[in-house]
Amino acid sequence: MIALLLTGGGARAAYQVGVLAAIAHALRRRSEPGATELAYPFKILCGTSAGALNVATLASHPDGFLHAVLHLERIWSGFRAELVFVADSFGLASSAGKWLGSLTLGWLSGHTPKALLDTSPLRRLLSRELDLSQIDRHLQAQRLQAVAVSASSYSSGEHLTFYCANKLFQPWERAKRRAIRSLLTVEHLLASSAIPVLFPPVAIEVEGRLQWFGDGAMRQVAPLSPAIHLGARAVLAIGTNSSPQEDHFGQIGQNTLPSLAQIGGHALAGLFLDSLAFDAEQLARTNQVIRQLDPQARAQSSLREIDLLQINPSQAIEPIALRYRLHLPWMLRKLFGRVGATEAPGAVMLSYLLFEQGFTNALMDLGKQDAHAMMHSILAFIDHHS
Repeated sequence: MIALLLTGGGARAAYQVGVLAAIAHALRRRSEPGATELAYPFKILCGTSAGALNVATLASHPDGFLHAVLHLERIWSGFRAELVFVADSFGLASSAGKWLGSLTLGWLSGHTPKALLDTSPLRRLLSRELDLSQIDRHLQAQRLQAVAVSASSYSSGEHLTFYCANKLFQPWERAKRRAIRSLLTVEHLLASSAIPVLFPPVAIEVEGRLQWFGDGAMRQVAPLSPAIHLGARAVLAIGTNSSPQEDHFGQIGQNTLPSLAQIGGHALAGLFLDSLAFDAEQLARTNQVIRQLDPQARAQSSLREIDLLQINPSQAIEPIALRYRLHLPWMLRKLFGRVGATEAPGAVMLSYLLFEQGFTNALMDLGKQDAHAMMHSILAFIDHHS
C-alpha cells in the first residue's frame, strides 16, 4: 500500500503538481487501451499546508487520478496572488492601515488584526473548485483508503492530523500530536495552510471545543507518521526543498545585516523544509534496526519496514522566484521590496508567496523535468508496492 505525502511550501507547492502530472501521464501511457479512467496509484493521501490543498484536490475529484491531476494543473497554471489573498492596492493599503492603527491607536478601538493578509479569496477558490463530499465516495468505493491533512492548534499547542478512512483505523496519540477522525472541510484546508502571522488562524470544533489552528508545518516533527499509521508500507514524498543549492543561495550577503525578508525566509524555511529530512533520517535508522532483527523477533515486533522515495527540486527555487518578481501586483511588489523580498538574500520568502502564474508554471515545468529524469525509479517503486 503506497501513500503519497505532499509537504508544505506555499507557492512552491506548484512543483508537486508538475511531478504528479508527469507520473499521471506515464501511468496513462501504460494503462489498458481504451481505459477511460486512471485508478489512484496512491491509496493513502497525506498533506500539510499547501500540500494539503493539493491532496484535497486529488481526493475530491470525481473522475480518477489523471483527471484530478489535470484539474490541479489547470488551477496552478492560472494562479494569481489575488486568488489566495486580497492583493489589490486598496485591499493591501487597508490591511496595512489596520495594522498601523492597531499598533498606534488600537487601545482606543479594541480592534486587533488577525493576520497581515486577508485570505478570503482562497476560501472562495476552494469552495468553488473542490467538492469534498467526493472523498467519502472514493473511500466507500475503495478507490482510496485514507486521506489526511494536518494543522497546528494555537489553543492547545498540539499538532493534529484530521483523517477520514474506509477502515476503522484507531486514532493515534503521541507527545503533543494526535489524530482526529473527521470529515474534511474547507476549514481544515484553510487551517492547514494558514502561514503564521501572514494568514489568519482558523477556528475548528474539536471534540466539542472550539480551537484556533494555523499552518500544519508548525510542530510537525514526524510528517511521515500519518501515512504509516494509516497503513502505508511505502511512501512517495514530494517536497519543495532544493538544498544544498538553496543553502548556498541563502548565504548571499552573509556579511551584511539581514533584511526582514531574509529573516522571515529563514523562519519559513525552518517551518516548511526541515522536518521531512529529519523524519526520513529517523525512518532510515528504524529500517536498519528492523533488518537486524531475527525473523522471530521481527514477527513479534509491532515495527514494520517502510520504503521511502523522495522527490525534491533539482534546482534552487529562489533564482526562479527572482525572475518573476515583477509579475507581482504593483502594491505587493512595493511592499515586498521594502522588506527586501525582491532581492537575492530575501528571495526565500518571496518564493513562498509568489502565487503568480509565471512562477508556478516554471515550477511545474521543473517538477515534470525532475520526475521524467527519475521516472524509471518512480514506476518501479509504484509497481513494487502496488
